[in-house]
Amino acid sequence: MSVRAFQPRKYDPPKFVAEDLDGLEEREGEYIGGGQCDGCGSAVFQIRARRIDNWAQWEAVCCNDPDDEFQHPDPCGAIYPITVWDDDLVEF
Repeated sequence: MSVRAFQPRKYDPPKFVAEDLDGLEEREGEYIGGGQCDGCGSAVFQIRARRIDNWAQWEAVCCNDPDDEFQHPDPCGAIYPITVWDDDLVEF
């Protein structure tokens, strides 16, 4: 089975985001935890869609969750694509 995931740390397995495109669309704008960002070490990402006409490129963007009291001092804004992965390769 395939799922949507992203890989913020190239040495760790991809991190699960959603089972399918519908699930991904429901989570747009949500802040999620993930592995540490290769750029700065933050572990918070926001699910975003870069839209062009009727097409969307899904991304997990390194940032701070404004509701989190323990924030990274300087998240780098790195963008990690959310793509289709075999669920055997993904960390849930």
